[in-house]
Amino acid sequence: MSLPSATYKAEWLPKVQLYRQRLADSIPKEYLLDDTKVPEDLDTVPFNAVSFLYNEKLLSEREFAITDLKCETLAAKIAASEYSSVEVLKAFTKRAVICHQLTHFATEFFFDQALERAAELDAYLERTGSTVGPFHGLPISLKDELHIRGKVMHLGNVSRVETVSETSHISARVLEELGAVFFVRTNIPQAMLFLDGVNNLTGRRTTNPINSTLTTGGSSSGEAVSATFRAAALSVGTDMGGSIRLPAAFSGCLGFKPTGKRIANGTGYNGQDAIQTTSGPMSKYPEDLQFFMKHYINDGKPWTKNASLVRVPWITGPASQKLLKVGIMYDDGVTRPLPAIERGLRFAAEKLDAAADVEVVEFFPIKPQELLELGLRFFSLDDGPAKLGVLAESNEPLFPMAQEAMNGGGKEFTASENRELTFTRDAIKDDFNNYMVEYKIDVILTAVHLNVATVPQKSTFSLYTLPFNVLDMPAVTIQTGLFQDPAVDVIKGERTGFRSDMEKTEWSGYNAETHRGAPIGVQLIGKRFYDEELLNAAIYFTSLFK
Repeated sequence: MSLPSATYKAEWLPKVQLYRQRLADSIPKEYLLDDTKVPEDLDTVPFNAVSFLYNEKLLSEREFAITDLKCETLAAKIAASEYSSVEVLKAFTKRAVICHQLTHFATEFFFDQALERAAELDAYLERTGSTVGPFHGLPISLKDELHIRGKVMHLGNVSRVETVSETSHISARVLEELGAVFFVRTNIPQAMLFLDGVNNLTGRRTTNPINSTLTTGGSSSGEAVSATFRAAALSVGTDMGGSIRLPAAFSGCLGFKPTGKRIANGTGYNGQDAIQTTSGPMSKYPEDLQFFMKHYINDGKPWTKNASLVRVPWITGPASQKLLKVGIMYDDGVTRPLPAIERGLRFAAEKLDAAADVEVVEFFPIKPQELLELGLRFFSLDDGPAKLGVLAESNEPLFPMAQEAMNGGGKEFTASENRELTFTRDAIKDDFNNYMVEYKIDVILTAVHLNVATVPQKSTFSLYTLPFNVLDMPAVTIQTGLFQDPAVDVIKGERTGFRSDMEKTEWSGYNAETHRGAPIGVQLIGKRFYDEELLNAAIYFTSLFK
Protein backbone atom coordinates (compact mmCIF):
# COMPACT_ATOMS: atom_id res chain seq x y z
CA MET A 1 0.00 0.00 0.00
CA SER A 2 1.34 3.45 -0.90
CA LEU A 3 1.75 6.34 1.52
CA PRO A 4 -1.02 8.96 1.69
CA SER A 5 -0.64 11.94 -0.59
CA ALA A 6 -0.24 15.53 0.59
CA THR A 7 -3.82 16.40 -0.36
CA TYR A 8 -6.86 15.76 1.80
CA LYS A 9 -9.89 14.15 0.34
CA ALA A 10 -12.30 17.08 0.11
CA GLU A 11 -14.80 15.94 2.74
CA TRP A 12 -12.22 15.85 5.57
CA LEU A 13 -11.14 19.50 5.70
CA PRO A 14 -14.45 20.81 7.14
CA LYS A 15 -14.37 18.01 9.72
CA VAL A 16 -10.86 18.98 10.82
CA GLN A 17 -11.89 22.65 11.06
CA LEU A 18 -14.93 21.69 13.13
CA TYR A 19 -12.74 19.61 15.47
CA ARG A 20 -10.42 22.57 16.03
CA GLN A 21 -13.34 24.89 16.71
CA ARG A 22 -14.77 22.44 19.25
CA LEU A 23 -11.39 22.35 21.02
CA ALA A 24 -11.30 26.16 21.15
CA ASP A 25 -14.90 26.33 22.36
CA SER A 26 -14.25 23.77 25.11
CA ILE A 27 -11.67 25.97 26.88
CA PRO A 28 -13.20 27.64 29.98
CA LYS A 29 -12.89 31.30 29.03
CA GLU A 30 -12.92 32.59 32.62
CA TYR A 31 -9.43 31.15 33.18
CA LEU A 32 -7.73 32.45 30.03
CA LEU A 33 -4.72 34.71 30.31
CA ASP A 34 -4.82 37.98 28.46
CA ASP A 35 -3.41 37.37 24.98
CA THR A 36 -0.68 39.94 25.63
CA LYS A 37 0.87 37.56 28.16
CA VAL A 38 1.18 34.69 25.68
CA PRO A 39 4.34 34.75 23.51
CA GLU A 40 3.70 34.64 19.77
CA ASP A 41 7.04 33.01 18.94
CA LEU A 42 6.92 29.84 21.05
CA ASP A 43 8.22 27.73 18.18
CA THR A 44 11.27 29.89 17.49
CA VAL A 45 12.31 31.56 20.77
CA PRO A 46 12.98 29.40 23.86
CA PHE A 47 10.32 29.92 26.52
CA ASN A 48 10.04 28.18 29.89
CA ALA A 49 6.32 27.94 30.63
CA VAL A 50 6.81 26.49 34.12
CA SER A 51 9.11 29.30 35.23
CA PHE A 52 6.73 31.83 33.71
CA LEU A 53 3.83 30.42 35.75
CA TYR A 54 5.66 31.00 39.02
CA ASN A 55 7.58 34.16 38.16
CA GLU A 56 4.43 35.93 36.95
CA LYS A 57 2.35 34.54 39.86
CA LEU A 58 -0.39 33.47 37.46
CA LEU A 59 -2.28 31.67 40.23
CA SER A 60 -3.35 32.88 43.64
CA GLU A 61 -1.41 31.76 46.69
CA ARG A 62 -4.19 29.33 47.59
CA GLU A 63 -4.37 27.96 44.02
CA PHE A 64 -0.63 27.30 44.05
CA ALA A 65 -0.96 25.63 47.45
CA ILE A 66 -3.66 23.29 46.15
CA THR A 67 -2.13 22.39 42.82
CA ASP A 68 1.41 21.88 44.12
CA LEU A 69 0.39 19.28 46.70
CA LYS A 70 1.31 15.63 46.26
CA CYS A 71 -1.68 13.39 45.67
CA GLU A 72 -1.75 11.67 49.04
CA THR A 73 -1.75 14.98 50.91
CA LEU A 74 -4.31 16.56 48.58
CA ALA A 75 -6.63 13.56 48.84
CA ALA A 76 -6.39 13.70 52.64
CA LYS A 77 -7.26 17.40 52.69
CA ILE A 78 -10.28 16.80 50.45
CA ALA A 79 -11.39 13.95 52.71
CA ALA A 80 -11.04 16.25 55.74
CA SER A 81 -13.08 18.95 53.95
CA GLU A 82 -10.18 21.42 54.06
CA TYR A 83 -10.68 21.75 50.31
CA SER A 84 -13.81 20.90 48.38
CA SER A 85 -13.63 18.88 45.18
CA VAL A 86 -15.11 21.86 43.34
CA GLU A 87 -12.41 24.24 44.59
CA VAL A 88 -9.67 21.77 43.71
CA LEU A 89 -11.10 21.25 40.22
CA LYS A 90 -11.31 24.99 39.59
CA ALA A 91 -7.70 25.51 40.71
CA PHE A 92 -6.38 22.75 38.45
CA THR A 93 -8.57 23.85 35.54
CA LYS A 94 -7.20 27.38 35.76
CA ARG A 95 -3.67 25.97 35.77
CA ALA A 96 -4.50 23.64 32.86
CA VAL A 97 -6.02 26.42 30.74
CA ILE A 98 -2.88 28.53 31.26
CA CYS A 99 -0.80 25.48 30.39
CA HIS A 100 -2.74 25.04 27.16
CA GLN A 101 -2.28 28.68 26.17
CA LEU A 102 1.47 28.32 26.66
CA THR A 103 2.00 24.78 25.29
CA HIS A 104 -1.10 23.64 23.31
CA PHE A 105 -1.17 20.40 25.29
CA ALA A 106 -4.91 19.62 25.24
CA THR A 107 -7.24 18.00 22.72
CA GLU A 108 -10.44 18.58 24.70
CA PHE A 109 -11.64 20.21 27.92
CA PHE A 110 -14.93 19.17 29.52
CA PHE A 111 -15.04 21.48 32.52
CA ASP A 112 -18.83 21.67 32.91
CA GLN A 113 -19.11 17.89 33.06
CA ALA A 114 -16.23 17.76 35.55
CA LEU A 115 -17.78 20.50 37.68
CA GLU A 116 -20.99 18.52 37.94
CA ARG A 117 -19.00 15.44 38.95
CA ALA A 118 -17.01 17.39 41.59
CA ALA A 119 -20.21 18.80 43.08
CA GLU A 120 -21.65 15.29 43.33
CA LEU A 121 -18.52 14.13 45.16
CA ASP A 122 -18.77 17.03 47.61
CA ALA A 123 -22.41 16.21 48.27
CA TYR A 124 -21.54 12.53 48.83
CA LEU A 125 -18.81 13.44 51.33
CA GLU A 126 -21.12 15.82 53.21
CA ARG A 127 -23.94 13.27 53.25
CA THR A 128 -21.94 10.18 54.26
CA GLY A 129 -18.85 11.55 55.95
CA SER A 130 -16.65 9.38 53.73
CA THR A 131 -15.10 9.51 50.29
CA VAL A 132 -16.05 7.26 47.38
CA GLY A 133 -12.44 6.11 47.09
CA PRO A 134 -8.76 7.11 47.29
CA PHE A 135 -8.93 9.35 44.19
CA HIS A 136 -11.97 11.25 45.52
CA GLY A 137 -11.93 14.75 43.99
CA LEU A 138 -8.52 14.46 42.32
CA PRO A 139 -8.55 16.10 38.85
CA ILE A 140 -6.83 13.73 36.42
CA SER A 141 -5.79 14.26 32.81
CA LEU A 142 -5.82 11.43 30.27
CA LYS A 143 -3.85 10.83 27.11
CA ASP A 144 -6.22 11.12 24.16
CA GLU A 145 -5.74 7.41 23.45
CA LEU A 146 -7.50 6.57 26.73
CA HIS A 147 -11.06 6.87 25.53
CA ILE A 148 -14.06 8.09 27.48
CA ARG A 149 -17.59 7.06 26.63
CA GLY A 150 -19.31 9.58 24.39
CA LYS A 151 -16.09 11.34 23.35
CA VAL A 152 -14.09 11.24 20.12
CA MET A 153 -11.33 8.61 19.93
CA HIS A 154 -9.13 9.46 16.93
CA LEU A 155 -5.67 8.16 17.95
CA GLY A 156 -4.12 11.05 16.02
CA ASN A 157 -5.81 10.14 12.71
CA VAL A 158 -7.94 12.56 10.69
CA SER A 159 -10.06 9.68 9.37
CA ARG A 160 -11.16 8.87 12.94
CA VAL A 161 -12.21 12.42 13.87
CA GLU A 162 -15.86 11.38 14.01
CA THR A 163 -15.31 8.09 15.85
CA VAL A 164 -17.11 8.34 19.19
CA SER A 165 -16.29 5.78 21.85
CA GLU A 166 -19.17 3.68 23.13
CA THR A 167 -17.27 2.66 26.26
CA SER A 168 -14.63 4.08 28.58
CA HIS A 169 -11.11 2.68 28.78
CA ILE A 170 -10.58 0.32 31.73
CA SER A 171 -8.17 2.76 33.39
CA ALA A 172 -10.77 5.53 33.09
CA ARG A 173 -13.42 3.25 34.60
CA VAL A 174 -11.18 2.18 37.49
CA LEU A 175 -10.14 5.71 38.35
CA GLU A 176 -13.63 7.16 38.06
CA GLU A 177 -15.10 4.49 40.33
CA LEU A 178 -12.42 5.43 42.89
CA GLY A 179 -13.39 9.11 42.80
CA ALA A 180 -11.30 10.68 40.02
CA VAL A 181 -12.53 13.76 38.17
CA PHE A 182 -11.66 13.86 34.45
CA PHE A 183 -11.58 17.32 32.91
CA VAL A 184 -9.06 17.30 30.05
CA ARG A 185 -7.56 14.92 27.49
CA THR A 186 -4.19 15.59 25.93
CA ASN A 187 -2.34 15.63 22.65
CA ILE A 188 -0.59 12.79 20.81
CA PRO A 189 1.47 12.50 17.58
CA GLN A 190 -0.03 11.65 14.22
CA ALA A 191 -1.20 8.01 14.47
CA MET A 192 0.93 7.84 17.65
CA LEU A 193 3.92 7.15 15.42
CA PHE A 194 6.78 9.36 16.62
CA LEU A 195 8.43 11.46 19.34
CA ASP A 196 6.71 14.80 18.80
CA GLY A 197 3.28 16.00 19.90
CA VAL A 198 1.83 17.11 16.57
CA ASN A 199 -0.95 15.88 14.30
CA ASN A 200 -3.25 17.27 11.62
CA LEU A 201 -6.25 17.57 13.93
CA THR A 202 -5.29 20.01 16.67
CA GLY A 203 -3.40 22.28 14.27
CA ARG A 204 -0.64 23.16 16.74
CA ARG A 205 2.41 21.30 17.99
CA THR A 206 2.50 20.71 21.73
CA THR A 207 5.57 22.64 22.92
CA ASN A 208 8.07 21.56 25.54
CA PRO A 209 7.20 23.26 28.86
CA ILE A 210 10.87 23.87 29.71
CA ASN A 211 12.10 25.06 26.30
CA SER A 212 9.32 25.71 23.81
CA THR A 213 11.57 25.26 20.76
CA LEU A 214 12.21 21.61 21.65
CA THR A 215 10.02 18.55 21.24
CA THR A 216 8.01 17.04 24.08
CA GLY A 217 8.66 13.54 22.81
CA GLY A 218 5.78 11.13 22.38
CA SER A 219 3.46 9.55 22.17
CA SER A 220 2.21 10.66 25.63
CA SER A 221 3.20 14.18 24.61
CA GLY A 222 0.42 16.17 26.25
CA GLU A 223 0.49 14.07 29.41
CA ALA A 224 4.19 14.83 29.92
CA VAL A 225 3.40 18.54 29.67
CA SER A 226 0.45 18.11 32.03
CA ALA A 227 2.67 16.40 34.61
CA THR A 228 5.57 18.86 34.35
CA PHE A 229 3.31 21.93 34.48
CA ARG A 230 1.15 20.27 37.18
CA ALA A 231 -1.94 20.88 35.07
CA ALA A 232 -3.57 17.89 36.80
CA ALA A 233 -3.11 16.09 40.10
CA LEU A 234 -2.16 12.98 38.10
CA SER A 235 -1.49 12.40 34.43
CA VAL A 236 -2.02 9.05 32.72
CA GLY A 237 -0.21 7.96 29.55
CA THR A 238 0.51 4.71 27.72
CA ASP A 239 3.79 3.03 26.81
CA MET A 240 4.65 0.42 24.17
CA GLY A 241 8.14 1.50 23.14
CA GLY A 242 8.89 4.36 25.53
CA SER A 243 5.80 6.52 25.08
CA ILE A 244 5.59 7.41 28.78
CA ARG A 245 9.30 7.46 29.64
CA LEU A 246 10.59 9.44 26.64
CA PRO A 247 8.26 12.44 26.90
CA ALA A 248 8.77 12.40 30.67
CA ALA A 249 12.54 12.66 30.16
CA PHE A 250 12.26 15.31 27.44
CA SER A 251 9.67 17.44 29.26
CA GLY A 252 10.99 17.30 32.81
CA CYS A 253 8.71 14.98 34.81
CA LEU A 254 8.61 11.34 35.92
CA GLY A 255 6.79 8.52 34.18
CA PHE A 256 6.28 4.85 35.03
CA LYS A 257 5.76 1.86 32.74
CA PRO A 258 4.58 -1.06 34.91
CA THR A 259 5.09 -4.73 34.21
CA GLY A 260 2.53 -5.74 31.60
CA LYS A 261 -0.96 -6.85 32.66
CA ARG A 262 -0.76 -5.35 36.15
CA ILE A 263 -2.90 -2.45 34.95
CA ALA A 264 -4.83 -1.90 31.73
CA ASN A 265 -3.08 -1.62 28.38
CA GLY A 266 -3.36 1.10 25.77
CA THR A 267 -5.85 0.91 22.90
CA GLY A 268 -3.67 1.68 19.90
CA TYR A 269 -2.13 -1.81 19.67
CA ASN A 270 -4.82 -4.13 20.98
CA GLY A 271 -4.85 -7.70 19.77
CA GLN A 272 -1.15 -8.49 20.06
CA ASP A 273 0.97 -9.71 22.96
CA ALA A 274 4.39 -9.61 21.35
CA ILE A 275 5.13 -6.36 23.18
CA GLN A 276 3.11 -5.47 26.25
CA THR A 277 1.60 -2.01 25.98
CA THR A 278 0.42 -0.56 29.27
CA SER A 279 -1.03 2.57 30.72
CA GLY A 280 0.86 4.25 33.53
CA PRO A 281 1.13 7.36 35.72
CA MET A 282 3.16 10.53 35.15
CA SER A 283 3.86 13.28 37.68
CA LYS A 284 6.36 15.76 39.11
CA TYR A 285 6.59 13.60 42.22
CA PRO A 286 7.72 9.95 42.47
CA GLU A 287 5.39 9.45 45.43
CA ASP A 288 2.42 10.17 43.13
CA LEU A 289 3.41 7.26 40.90
CA GLN A 290 3.35 4.97 43.91
CA PHE A 291 0.02 6.41 45.11
CA PHE A 292 -1.51 5.75 41.69
CA MET A 293 -0.28 2.16 41.41
CA LYS A 294 -1.17 1.15 44.98
CA HIS A 295 -4.73 2.38 44.83
CA TYR A 296 -5.43 1.55 41.17
CA ILE A 297 -4.47 -2.07 41.82
CA ASN A 298 -5.52 -2.73 45.43
CA ASP A 299 -8.71 -0.67 45.47
CA GLY A 300 -9.58 -0.80 41.77
CA LYS A 301 -8.96 -4.54 41.29
CA PRO A 302 -8.65 -4.11 37.51
CA TRP A 303 -8.59 -7.89 36.91
CA THR A 304 -12.31 -7.88 37.70
CA LYS A 305 -12.88 -5.71 34.63
CA ASN A 306 -10.52 -7.45 32.21
CA ALA A 307 -9.73 -11.15 32.31
CA SER A 308 -6.32 -10.53 30.67
CA LEU A 309 -5.02 -8.64 33.70
CA VAL A 310 -3.25 -10.52 36.48
CA ARG A 311 -4.46 -10.65 40.05
CA VAL A 312 -1.30 -9.41 41.73
CA PRO A 313 -2.00 -7.01 44.61
CA TRP A 314 0.38 -4.10 45.17
CA ILE A 315 2.73 -4.80 48.08
CA THR A 316 2.60 -1.95 50.58
CA GLY A 317 4.78 -1.10 53.56
CA PRO A 318 8.20 0.50 54.10
CA ALA A 319 10.98 -0.05 51.61
CA SER A 320 13.45 -2.83 52.35
CA GLN A 321 16.45 -1.76 54.42
CA LYS A 322 18.82 -4.09 52.62
CA LEU A 323 21.72 -2.86 50.51
CA LEU A 324 20.54 -1.82 47.05
CA LYS A 325 22.73 -2.97 44.20
CA VAL A 326 22.50 -0.78 41.10
CA GLY A 327 23.93 -1.73 37.73
CA ILE A 328 24.66 1.35 35.62
CA MET A 329 24.56 0.85 31.86
CA TYR A 330 26.46 3.78 30.31
CA ASP A 331 26.05 2.51 26.76
CA ASP A 332 23.51 0.12 25.24
CA GLY A 333 26.03 -1.31 22.80
CA VAL A 334 24.33 0.28 19.79
CA THR A 335 24.04 4.02 20.47
CA ARG A 336 26.40 5.87 22.79
CA PRO A 337 24.75 8.72 24.74
CA LEU A 338 25.65 12.31 23.90
CA PRO A 339 27.48 14.53 26.43
CA ALA A 340 24.51 15.78 28.48
CA ILE A 341 23.19 12.25 29.02
CA GLU A 342 26.67 10.95 29.85
CA ARG A 343 26.98 13.74 32.41
CA GLY A 344 23.61 12.80 33.89
CA LEU A 345 24.60 9.15 34.23
CA ARG A 346 27.94 10.04 35.86
CA PHE A 347 26.17 12.42 38.24
CA ALA A 348 23.68 9.72 39.20
CA ALA A 349 26.49 7.21 39.73
CA GLU A 350 28.36 9.61 42.02
CA LYS A 351 25.29 10.39 44.11
CA LEU A 352 24.38 6.72 44.48
CA ASP A 353 27.94 5.64 45.19
CA ALA A 354 28.10 8.15 48.04
CA ALA A 355 25.06 6.59 49.72
CA ALA A 356 25.96 4.06 52.39
CA ASP A 357 23.12 1.70 51.47
CA VAL A 358 23.73 1.59 47.71
CA GLU A 359 26.33 -0.44 45.83
CA VAL A 360 27.08 0.70 42.28
CA VAL A 361 28.48 -1.62 39.62
CA GLU A 362 28.67 -1.33 35.85
CA PHE A 363 26.07 -3.22 33.83
CA PHE A 364 27.02 -4.32 30.33
CA PRO A 365 24.28 -4.76 27.71
CA ILE A 366 23.07 -8.29 27.02
CA LYS A 367 22.67 -9.21 23.34
CA PRO A 368 21.96 -5.57 22.38
CA GLN A 369 21.88 -5.91 18.61
CA GLU A 370 19.72 -9.03 18.71
CA LEU A 371 17.35 -7.37 21.17
CA LEU A 372 17.11 -4.23 19.05
CA GLU A 373 16.29 -6.12 15.86
CA LEU A 374 13.76 -8.22 17.73
CA GLY A 375 12.08 -5.12 19.15
CA LEU A 376 11.87 -3.33 15.81
CA ARG A 377 10.34 -6.40 14.14
CA PHE A 378 7.85 -6.84 16.98
CA PHE A 379 7.00 -3.17 16.92
CA SER A 380 5.74 -3.33 13.34
CA LEU A 381 4.46 -6.90 12.87
CA ASP A 382 1.34 -6.36 10.74
CA ASP A 383 0.54 -2.93 12.17
CA GLY A 384 2.25 -1.00 9.34
CA PRO A 385 -0.33 -1.88 6.71
CA ALA A 386 -3.14 -1.26 9.20
CA LYS A 387 -1.91 2.23 10.07
CA LEU A 388 -1.34 3.03 6.40
CA GLY A 389 -4.91 2.09 5.66
CA VAL A 390 -6.25 4.41 8.36
CA LEU A 391 -4.06 7.30 7.17
CA ALA A 392 -4.98 6.72 3.53
CA GLU A 393 -8.71 7.02 4.21
CA SER A 394 -8.36 10.80 4.46
CA ASN A 395 -5.09 11.22 2.52
CA GLU A 396 -3.92 13.47 5.33
CA PRO A 397 -0.39 14.87 4.90
CA LEU A 398 2.29 12.91 6.70
CA PHE A 399 4.70 14.65 9.04
CA PRO A 400 8.38 13.89 8.27
CA MET A 401 8.78 11.51 11.21
CA ALA A 402 5.58 9.69 10.26
CA GLN A 403 6.85 9.40 6.70
CA GLU A 404 10.06 7.85 7.99
CA ALA A 405 8.20 5.50 10.32
CA MET A 406 5.81 4.31 7.63
CA ASN A 407 8.21 3.87 4.71
CA GLY A 408 7.87 0.28 3.60
CA GLY A 409 4.52 0.00 5.35
CA GLY A 410 5.66 -2.72 7.73
CA LYS A 411 5.68 -6.46 7.05
CA GLU A 412 3.07 -9.02 7.84
CA PHE A 413 4.60 -11.96 9.70
CA THR A 414 3.38 -15.52 9.51
CA ALA A 415 2.41 -17.41 12.64
CA SER A 416 5.63 -19.44 12.37
CA GLU A 417 7.76 -16.29 12.12
CA ASN A 418 5.98 -14.77 15.07
CA ARG A 419 6.54 -17.93 17.10
CA GLU A 420 10.29 -17.85 16.37
CA LEU A 421 10.49 -14.20 17.41
CA THR A 422 8.64 -14.96 20.63
CA PHE A 423 10.97 -17.87 21.37
CA THR A 424 13.98 -15.56 20.98
CA ARG A 425 12.34 -12.90 23.16
CA ASP A 426 11.68 -15.32 25.98
CA ALA A 427 15.25 -16.62 25.88
CA ILE A 428 16.61 -13.07 26.27
CA LYS A 429 14.13 -12.48 29.10
CA ASP A 430 15.74 -15.40 30.90
CA ASP A 431 19.23 -14.05 30.15
CA PHE A 432 18.40 -10.72 31.81
CA ASN A 433 16.64 -12.27 34.76
CA ASN A 434 19.34 -14.86 35.38
CA TYR A 435 22.09 -12.22 35.22
CA MET A 436 20.30 -9.89 37.65
CA VAL A 437 19.56 -12.74 40.06
CA GLU A 438 23.07 -14.23 39.90
CA TYR A 439 24.80 -10.88 40.47
CA LYS A 440 22.13 -9.64 42.89
CA ILE A 441 21.34 -6.53 40.86
CA ASP A 442 18.18 -4.86 42.08
CA VAL A 443 17.93 -2.00 39.59
CA ILE A 444 19.48 -1.06 36.26
CA LEU A 445 20.11 2.65 35.73
CA THR A 446 20.62 3.87 32.18
CA ALA A 447 19.65 6.53 29.66
CA VAL A 448 16.11 7.09 28.42
CA HIS A 449 17.43 8.26 25.03
CA LEU A 450 20.94 8.95 23.77
CA ASN A 451 20.09 12.67 23.74
CA VAL A 452 18.01 15.21 25.63
CA ALA A 453 14.99 16.79 23.92
CA THR A 454 15.72 17.75 20.33
CA VAL A 455 14.12 20.16 17.89
CA PRO A 456 10.72 19.01 16.55
CA GLN A 457 10.65 16.23 13.94
CA LYS A 458 14.36 15.47 14.45
CA SER A 459 14.40 13.01 17.33
CA THR A 460 15.30 9.42 16.50
CA PHE A 461 13.54 6.43 18.02
CA SER A 462 14.93 5.39 21.40
CA LEU A 463 16.85 2.15 21.66
CA TYR A 464 17.08 2.60 25.43
CA THR A 465 13.35 2.17 26.08
CA LEU A 466 12.05 -0.36 23.52
CA PRO A 467 14.12 -3.32 24.83
CA PHE A 468 12.42 -3.13 28.20
CA ASN A 469 9.01 -3.22 26.58
CA VAL A 470 10.09 -6.31 24.68
CA LEU A 471 11.37 -7.89 27.91
CA ASP A 472 8.30 -6.66 29.85
CA MET A 473 10.40 -5.21 32.67
CA PRO A 474 9.04 -2.31 34.73
CA ALA A 475 10.81 0.98 34.03
CA VAL A 476 10.56 4.54 35.26
CA THR A 477 11.98 7.87 34.13
CA ILE A 478 13.26 10.10 36.94
CA GLN A 479 14.90 13.51 36.74
CA THR A 480 18.49 14.19 37.82
CA GLY A 481 17.74 17.89 38.42
CA LEU A 482 20.40 18.74 35.83
CA PHE A 483 19.81 20.58 32.57
CA GLN A 484 21.73 20.65 29.32
CA ASP A 485 24.46 23.30 29.35
CA PRO A 486 25.98 24.28 25.97
CA ALA A 487 29.20 25.37 27.69
CA VAL A 488 29.67 21.97 29.31
CA ASP A 489 27.91 19.41 27.13
CA VAL A 490 30.14 19.56 24.08
CA ILE A 491 31.63 16.77 22.02
CA LYS A 492 35.34 16.61 22.68
CA GLY A 493 37.27 15.45 19.63
CA GLU A 494 36.05 13.96 16.38
CA ARG A 495 33.85 10.88 16.67
CA THR A 496 34.27 8.09 14.10
CA GLY A 497 33.36 4.42 13.87
CA PHE A 498 29.63 4.73 14.44
CA ARG A 499 27.89 1.44 15.24
CA SER A 500 24.49 2.34 13.82
CA ASP A 501 22.82 4.87 11.52
CA MET A 502 20.94 6.25 14.51
CA GLU A 503 24.14 6.85 16.44
CA LYS A 504 25.69 8.58 13.43
CA THR A 505 22.62 10.75 12.86
CA GLU A 506 22.41 11.97 16.45
CA TRP A 507 26.14 12.52 16.95
CA SER A 508 26.76 14.15 13.56
CA GLY A 509 23.80 16.50 13.97
CA TYR A 510 24.47 17.49 17.58
CA ASN A 511 24.59 21.21 18.28
CA ALA A 512 25.03 21.92 21.99
CA GLU A 513 23.37 25.34 21.79
CA THR A 514 20.17 23.90 20.30
CA HIS A 515 19.38 21.87 23.43
CA ARG A 516 20.03 24.62 25.98
CA GLY A 517 18.18 24.03 29.23
CA ALA A 518 16.70 20.66 28.29
CA PRO A 519 16.04 18.42 31.33
CA ILE A 520 18.39 15.49 31.86
CA GLY A 521 16.39 12.43 32.85
CA VAL A 522 17.56 8.87 33.46
CA GLN A 523 15.78 5.53 33.47
CA LEU A 524 15.51 2.86 36.16
CA ILE A 525 14.58 -0.72 35.26
CA GLY A 526 13.59 -3.52 37.62
CA LYS A 527 12.98 -7.24 37.37
CA ARG A 528 9.55 -8.33 36.10
CA PHE A 529 6.84 -7.87 38.75
CA TYR A 530 9.26 -6.04 41.05
CA ASP A 531 7.38 -2.81 40.36
CA GLU A 532 7.04 -1.92 44.05
CA GLU A 533 10.78 -2.19 44.66
CA LEU A 534 11.48 -0.14 41.55
CA LEU A 535 9.25 2.76 42.64
CA ASN A 536 10.75 2.64 46.14
CA ALA A 537 14.15 3.05 44.47
CA ALA A 538 12.82 5.91 42.31
CA ILE A 539 11.63 7.78 45.41
CA TYR A 540 14.95 7.22 47.20
CA PHE A 541 17.18 8.09 44.25
CA THR A 542 15.21 11.24 43.50
CA SER A 543 15.84 12.39 47.07
CA LEU A 544 19.57 11.71 46.65
CA PHE A 545 19.73 13.77 43.46
CA LYS A 546 18.40 16.92 45.13
